[in-house]
Amino acid sequence: MREHAEVAPKVWLPPDALALLGELNDAGVEYVLIGEMALAVYGQDWSSETVSIVPARYARNLDRLSRVLRELEAGWRVEGETEVLEVDLAPAELAKLECWRLLTDLCELDIEFAPGGSSYHELFRDARRTELPGGLVVQVAAPTAAGAR
Repeated sequence: MREHAEVAPKVWLPPDALALLGELNDAGVEYVLIGEMALAVYGQDWSSETVSIVPARYARNLDRLSRVLRELEAGWRVEGETEVLEVDLAPAELAKLECWRLLTDLCELDIEFAPGGSSYHELFRDARRTELPGGLVVQVAAPTAAGAR
């Protein structure tokens, strides 16, 4: 088990994105950060404030994730629409789809179970345990996998 966390270089991440990651951590959700926020951690350009994660797909973790999503009143995000659609976020329902595009009370959240064909376990193996601003520690996908979608 890796205990040491690399400190991310001085990088600005949206406060709402950090708050969402904090909620996931507080609930004990196991995930790897991917996408634009992961690229930002590595100092690369990013244009979207959407948080993208790959969660572990075992039952207890999906239960934790489901609880956080309900607490944050997450709904299905539809491109071009101003309203979100209500969706059943029960653990069994989360497991049915490979990709979720959600809007929470904090920010947009994309959940992908196998981005680019990579599982949570594969991404976790090469992820970097990284300390973000405010002392928040997350697993960030390796730079080569961070933008995989």
